[in-house]
Amino acid sequence: MKKIIHEAMQQDFSSQLVLGRMLYGISFVVLGAYSVLKVQTLAGYAPSFLPDILAPVAVLLVGIIFAVGGFLVATGRAVARGASAILWLWVVLAVFNNVFSAYFDVRDFFIAIALIGSSLVIKTMAEHTPLAVSGNRKEPIANVLPPEETTKPK
Repeated sequence: MKKIIHEAMQQDFSSQLVLGRMLYGISFVVLGAYSVLKVQTLAGYAPSFLPDILAPVAVLLVGIIFAVGGFLVATGRAVARGASAILWLWVVLAVFNNVFSAYFDVRDFFIAIALIGSSLVIKTMAEHTPLAVSGNRKEPIANVLPPEETTKPK
């Protein structure tokens, strides 16, 4: 664990890509930890179709997925996997909490859609650009566009 955190701290924080990814990941680590610590309180907000005995388990599972996904994104270890976990969890939350619920809140739904979109962007960027730390190699952050698509000076 100490090695992973040490490697994560070696990233180029002047890059907006790395900084944005770190902020995104850390926010989900905090959200996941909060969900795990406040399981009983948050279980009261579970949808009505979820049985009372399963509500704390669902909250705990959501918290763990958020924390692990956020950790993977923030440290740069498996960004695409972490962003995918967060992405699919938000899809499930958007559908079950808003579409199948008797109470539909447009704001909550569009917040979920925005987080789904940002997860897709982070996942796509991780799949198409090298990260500052990948395994034991240290690579510089590449341009967002591949070399053949970059603009040439005229």
